[in-house]
Amino acid sequence: MGTSFVKYKEHGFWAHDGWLEMVLFVLVREIDQLDETPKWLEMVRNEWLQSASAGYMGCVPTRLDEFAASDEHRSILSRIAQSALMRVERNLPLPKNDLIVEHWGGYPLTEPNLPLQKEIDDTSRDLEAFELFLRTLKMFVLLFEGQIITTAGDQEALPHLWVIP
Repeated sequence: MGTSFVKYKEHGFWAHDGWLEMVLFVLVREIDQLDETPKWLEMVRNEWLQSASAGYMGCVPTRLDEFAASDEHRSILSRIAQSALMRVERNLPLPKNDLIVEHWGGYPLTEPNLPLQKEIDDTSRDLEAFELFLRTLKMFVLLFEGQIITTAGDQEALPHLWVIP
C-alpha cells in the first residue's frame, strides 16, 4: 500500500493510501447528507469521490489548501469530518447512497448502509485495519483543527508514530 502526505497549509501527516481513500469516501457520504450543498462543496465532493475510487498508489489528492482556503470553508469541512468521526465512533450506519463499494481501505464495504464495524470480522487483522482507518480519520479532523504541526520531513508524521490526543 502506498502512502500520501495529507497537507493543509504548511502542516500534515503521512497516511496509507487505502485508509486515506476510505476517509475521503466517508467524508463524501457525510457531504451527501447535507440538506444544501453549495457549488464549491459539490466540487469537493466530486473530487474526493474521484480520489477515493481511482486507485492511486501514492499522492492521493485531497486538495485541502484549495478546498479549505477560507476560514468559512475550513470550518465547514472540519464539521463534516467531525460528524463522520462521531458516526464511525458510535458505530452508526454510514449514510446511504447509491454507491456499492466492493473493497475500500483493505476490507469490504458491500452494504452502503451498514455500520463499519459490522463489516469487520473479529479477527485481530480486521480490528487492526479498522483502528488504522479510524486513526486516519482522527488525524484528518486534527489537521483541520490546527493541531497537527508536523511537516513531510518529520518522523512524527509517519503513521506508526502519530500521537493522537
